[in-house]
Amino acid sequence: MPKRTIGLLASWIATSVLLLVHSLRFNFITDDAYISFVYARNLSENGELVFNLGDRVEGVTNFLWTVALATAHFVGFNIETASLVLAFTFAALTIRSCMTMFEDFSCQLAIALILASSASFACWTSGGLETMMFAYVVVLSFLRFHNHGNDRWVVALCLIATLVRPEGSLLFLCLWGASVLDALTSVKGPSLRALKSLLLYLVLFSILIACRKLYFGEWLPNTFFVKAGQSTELYSRQLSDQGAFYLNQWCEKSFLYYLAPFFALGIVSQVKRSGLAALLLVVAYCFYSIRVGGDFMGLHRFMMPATILIFVYSVFGMKALLSLVKWHPATVVIAPLIFGVSQYSISAEAAKQKSADSGIDAPGYLKEYADDRAAVGKAMEGCFEPEHFSIFGGVGAQPFFSRAQGVDVFGLVSKEVAHKLKPTRPRPGHNKWAPPQFLMDHYDPDFVFHCYRIHRAPIKGRLCGEEGVWNRAGYVRDSVAVSGLSHGNTQYTFLRKKSVEMKCR
Repeated sequence: MPKRTIGLLASWIATSVLLLVHSLRFNFITDDAYISFVYARNLSENGELVFNLGDRVEGVTNFLWTVALATAHFVGFNIETASLVLAFTFAALTIRSCMTMFEDFSCQLAIALILASSASFACWTSGGLETMMFAYVVVLSFLRFHNHGNDRWVVALCLIATLVRPEGSLLFLCLWGASVLDALTSVKGPSLRALKSLLLYLVLFSILIACRKLYFGEWLPNTFFVKAGQSTELYSRQLSDQGAFYLNQWCEKSFLYYLAPFFALGIVSQVKRSGLAALLLVVAYCFYSIRVGGDFMGLHRFMMPATILIFVYSVFGMKALLSLVKWHPATVVIAPLIFGVSQYSISAEAAKQKSADSGIDAPGYLKEYADDRAAVGKAMEGCFEPEHFSIFGGVGAQPFFSRAQGVDVFGLVSKEVAHKLKPTRPRPGHNKWAPPQFLMDHYDPDFVFHCYRIHRAPIKGRLCGEEGVWNRAGYVRDSVAVSGLSHGNTQYTFLRKKSVEMKCR
C-alpha cells in the first residue's frame, strides 16, 4: 500500500477517533429523535409508517433515516443504540468524503481536524437524528459534482438526499442552477445535459410525492403545515427576527465570521468546479433559516450542510492564500489547530448549559429534557389500554417508552392541529398550540400530559395556566413515582379524565 494512502487512512482513523471522543462529551438523544423511533418501531413491528396505529400522519421528515432504524430494529438491534452508531458512521464517512475533495495531504488533514473539533459537528454526531446521514449524502453530491459535473449520479444522490430530508430538493436546485449558470457563461452555452438532469429529477421527485399522497393523503409532510397558515404581521416579523438571531449565533459559535474571507477566496478558487454551487446552497440555507425562524435546537443542527461546506471551501481558500504568499502548504494545518482548541470551550459550555438562549435550547438542556421524559415513559409502561388516548407536549421519549397512543399539542403528529389552527408562536416546530377546547372537541383525551409538573415537594399553585379549563371539563390530577429524574425530583403529576384509571394502579 502506498505511503500516501497509508497516511490518508491513518489520519482519517485518528480524526474519527477524535470525533468520537468529542461527541461523547454530549452523548445524548434528543426528544425529537424518539418521534422517528416510534415511527420506526411501528413500521418494524406492525408494518405501518405511523405514530398512532391506523392514523396515517407524516410527523417525520426523515423517511430514509426512519426506514434504516426500522430495519435495525427488525433484525434485533436496539433503536437508540442503532441511531447513535449510524450517526457516528455517517459522520466518519463525511470526514472521509470531505478529505477526498482535496489532492494534497495537508488540506486533507486540515478539513478532517476542523470537522472533528467542531462543536456543532460533534454534537450532532450524537443526538439520534438524521443530521449526519443527510450531511454525508450532501457531501457525496458535491464530491461527484466537483469531479464530474451535474451527471445522473448527482441526480441520484440528490434524490437520496430528498428521501433523507426535504432540503434534498434545495440541494439539487443549487447544483443544477450552478451548472446552468456556468454553462451560460461558457462559449458553448447551455447543453441538453442540464435539461435532462432536471427532467430526470422532476420525474423521480414526482413519483416520491405521489407515493406520499397515496399513503398519507397529503402532498406535503404534516410538519410543513405545523409551520404554515395565516399569521399576523407581528408574528412574521418576530419569526424573521428569531431566524436572524439564530444565524448570528451560528456564525459566532462556529467562528464563521472569521472564516468568511477564506470561504470567499475558496469559492473564487473553485468557481469553475463546485464553488458556485456551494455559495448558492449556503445563501439558500441562510435565507430559508430567516424565513422559518431558524431551529430550536442548539449548536445549529439545521445548518449542518452549510457549516460543512463553509469549512471545506475555507480550506480551499487557505490553500489559495498560502499559494499566493508562497508559504509552505503544510501551514494550512495551523488554523484548524487553533480552531479546535477554541471549539473545545464551546462544546464544554453547551454540554453543561441547562437552559435556552432566546428560544434556542442548549444541548445540555435537550439531554436533560429527553432523559426526564424517558424516565417518565419507563415508569408508565404498561399503564395504558389500547383505546386510551393522550395529549403530549414533547411527543418523543415519553410515548416511545410508555407506548401510549396520542398526539402533541404542537401538531407534529396531529393533522387536526397542523391543518386547522393558525401559527401564533414564533418558535420553529412549536409555532402552533392547541387550546383545551379544541383538543377536547377533536380528541376527547383520557390523559393530558402537556399540563404537568415534575417535582419532589408538594405542588403549590397550578400545573399549567390551562388547568382550570381541564378541571371544569372533568379532569383531575394524578401522579406517578419516577426514578432517575434530574435535580432529585421523584414525582410526575399530570391530568386524567376522572372516569378513567390507568392499568398499573
